[in-house]
Amino acid sequence: LGGNYGLNKYFIIAPFSEIHVCCHSNHKCTVDILEFGKEHRRMQPDFVLFRQNAKSERGDYTNIALALLKGGVQTLNNPESVWIFLNKNWMFNRLQCICKAARPNVIPLIEQTYYPSFNHFSMQPRFPIVISVGHGSHGLGKMKIEDENHMLEVENMLRAIKPVEVFTEPFIQTKYDIHLQKIGAETRAYIRKGISNDWKSNAGSAMLEKISLSNKQKEWLTTISDAFGGLEVFGIDILVAKDGREIIHDVNDVITLLGDSQEDDRKAIADLVQAHIIQSLVFVFYFLAQRAMQQIAVATRVNMPPAPPPRPQSTNVSRSNTLEKNMSGEATVDSDDRLSQKSSANQPQRPVRQPSKQGKESAGNSSQHQDDTMGQLKRTFAGIFGDVQ
Repeated sequence: LGGNYGLNKYFIIAPFSEIHVCCHSNHKCTVDILEFGKEHRRMQPDFVLFRQNAKSERGDYTNIALALLKGGVQTLNNPESVWIFLNKNWMFNRLQCICKAARPNVIPLIEQTYYPSFNHFSMQPRFPIVISVGHGSHGLGKMKIEDENHMLEVENMLRAIKPVEVFTEPFIQTKYDIHLQKIGAETRAYIRKGISNDWKSNAGSAMLEKISLSNKQKEWLTTISDAFGGLEVFGIDILVAKDGREIIHDVNDVITLLGDSQEDDRKAIADLVQAHIIQSLVFVFYFLAQRAMQQIAVATRVNMPPAPPPRPQSTNVSRSNTLEKNMSGEATVDSDDRLSQKSSANQPQRPVRQPSKQGKESAGNSSQHQDDTMGQLKRTFAGIFGDVQ
């Protein structure tokens, strides 16, 4: 980014060519900065902000970016989207899926044919066409094919070099191109009009003009951002044809800042980085605090004396006492009955009255009298038959 922008942490700016990464088994990585003519520096990064394409005419440093992701280094955009944008062909495939899922003509994506290992053109295209060779970016590694003879010459040249990736697109006569960018919640749009005679609108000298976004362009930014898991920083390149059609040509997660608002854009990116780091630190502190509280709770349970056994409930005691009293009462009644039977065998028969049990209520006086009479008769007959024996 350049400058401080209120970031107090230790930041190091270095190109991919000066970075050496080593990933460890504990999900960490060590980065060595091998800057020419200066002392080597080693660190364990917590955050990385990609401001350079990993694959360009300067070389292919995709493995370095993947190693940083493997080492658990945090990024501004989610790691999955960073991995997708490292492979432009896979990124374009994701855009095609977005177009199919959306309503017809909602996201007008340019047509593209892909040859992963070029040998020959398998179909007759409509001329003129544009051929992109290898990992060219920003208009580099591209050529315009006017007719079939020109295509055969290029085909022989590509076959003689080595197996390379080749993309073909229809040539679109453009009035200008539009660059949309999103940095956090801020969005901007710029028109670039080429003033040279080059067929590429973004090559050579161009006039830059800031414009307001249309509702359709805002919808494109929202849809593409959501499809990649919520992008914090990305840009969309749009071609505007002579007939006024707007065609999405490319999407990038590493954007080039344009216009007079570059300083404000850098400040906005720095604020996003700072907010992301603070949020991650809050999450780490919360996790450590929860873990410490759990350890304290476990230690407290271990050091506490054993709890006394639970006391029996009073209801159980009263029930057992009641049962014991009832059992003793029934035993006393049985012994009295036996004594009364023996005495009735030796003495003249007299009606004996049965003692009533306490704690029970009769249904009525008449029923209680009948029960007493029947009891007396039973005892009398028992005494008589006992004497006969």
